Amino acid sequence: MGNDASGADRSAVVAAIGDARAAAVVAAAARQHDRRLRRYLAQLLGVTDSEDAAQEVYARLLHVARDGRSEPFSLTYIKRTAESAALDILRRRRVRQSQRHVELDEQIAAVDPTPIDNALGRQSLQHLKQAMMALPTLQRRILLMHRFDDMSLAEVAIELGMPLRTVQRHMMQGLAACRLHMQHLGWLESE
Repeated sequence: MGNDASGADRSAVVAAIGDARAAAVVAAAARQHDRRLRRYLAQLLGVTDSEDAAQEVYARLLHVARDGRSEPFSLTYIKRTAESAALDILRRRRVRQSQRHVELDEQIAAVDPTPIDNALGRQSLQHLKQAMMALPTLQRRILLMHRFDDMSLAEVAIELGMPLRTVQRHMMQGLAACRLHMQHLGWLESE
């Protein structure tokens, strides 16, 4: 570029250099932490949404790097960015599910459960209650807050004053213990 280049040309060159530097910072983070990031996102969201979340995390890191960050991203920073992206995805999912709600016409005939259905439902509920009561108090409380009080895991973490990862770990352990209990009794198929 010679001395006759306009200010717009110089701005474009500076932006391209900044983008190349930002891309290099994010690429270095991806090389170092991508496997751990994807595993973490799969734990938070499940495998189906983890790819979208990973792309969202890298887009956010690129945005931060474009704003002038030149030092490498730490795994802690990347995980916090992942938690934020995961919460956004969960919020969008909740909105989509609420929009799929369909009002049923009152004149549609209801299919009443049979006495056998009622008995099986009561029996299944009783076994689930036993499984829940066998859990450690903290796991039971987290499960109840999340599943029955309809609180997100982030809300549960805030309510209990615990890190989100700790709440997630207790939630997974509690669900696994309940699943094993129900499988042992023959109410769920073994995986």
